Amino acid sequence: MKKNPFIDDTSISRSLMMSMDISNSLDLLEFRKAIEIEIAHLAAKRMQSHDIQILERSLVDMKVCIKMESSIIVPDLVFHETLARSTNNEVIIQVYNYVSEFFKRICIEMAVYDDVENALYYHRQILNAIKKGEADKCFRLMRAHIEDVQQHYHGMLYTSDLIHRQILVVRDKKRMKGGGRERSEKDTSAFFLPGRRAYPSSSFSISPTSNHATMSKY
Repeated sequence: MKKNPFIDDTSISRSLMMSMDISNSLDLLEFRKAIEIEIAHLAAKRMQSHDIQILERSLVDMKVCIKMESSIIVPDLVFHETLARSTNNEVIIQVYNYVSEFFKRICIEMAVYDDVENALYYHRQILNAIKKGEADKCFRLMRAHIEDVQQHYHGMLYTSDLIHRQILVVRDKKRMKGGGRERSEKDTSAFFLPGRRAYPSSSFSISPTSNHATMSKY
């Protein structure tokens, strides 16, 4: 692949990362789906034997990671990056290299929630289709693969939102309980301070009742 001597890949990639809004990973997954299904289609037509060997090795490494219950991020990225490189399309390869850092971020986000068995299944099926030169089948398999990733990412966001809401509820309960104790301690200390009346203002007798009423909502 020819490289433009006037283009600094590193600086362009860094500039792209700084300018893009990567807060919405769902948009990024849509972009990944759009580009990777065509990559798989072209790879099935242009794949060389040495790239097939790399894909086979990535499947072996992925199975080892699953068996050891460790992250599959490395063999997963190797598989997809090899597909992109095997297209022999300079524009696709450079664009994929630029956005691959974003793809890594999604992989890291999904490390706990990803369905590793599904990933292994799709990789194996895609490789088999590539070996047979079945470009259209590779297209369909890659689309199903990325849609499966999207589905699990949605599930991860839903689960994370539930956990976040539960944390906020628990935190609010602790804050309410802590606030009640602080008010009670403050009023009690005021009762014993010299120069104060034996029975302070009516707020002292009302406070525990109103505090209990507030807490009962939770």
